Amino acid sequence: MAEMKIRHIKSGPLRPFIYYHLPMMLYASAIITVSSIPRLQAPELKFIAVDKLAHFIEYAVFAFLTFRSFANISSNINLTAAYVLSSIFLIIFAALDEFYQSFIPGRYSDIGDVLVDILGALLVVTIFWMRRRRLKEATK
Repeated sequence: MAEMKIRHIKSGPLRPFIYYHLPMMLYASAIITVSSIPRLQAPELKFIAVDKLAHFIEYAVFAFLTFRSFANISSNINLTAAYVLSSIFLIIFAALDEFYQSFIPGRYSDIGDVLVDILGALLVVTIFWMRRRRLKEATK
């Protein structure tokens, strides 16, 4: 009986949700969870911009997962629409995340963090969009 359920998830209607959308949702939840930790400090390293590098990488990964999710919402979704929607979502999420941090004790909001988040996100989304567009054109 349990074997049937596993087979159903691998090929059933839950598969797209589990494969494309759940990773993005879990990652977004992880970002909010980390943002909720009071007095969280970046590790002391000799590298000057370790905090900004962490933000860049965090949102680059988030952008990959977000674009993947938006591009697979429907089989009819336009690739440009997925690019625009995921970019808007990531920009708003980054801004709201930093704003939210201003309410957490010992945390502060930094416009520089938002800008680095957006840069990391848009760079990855743009690269991913260009790659998918080229692949789509090559198969025509």
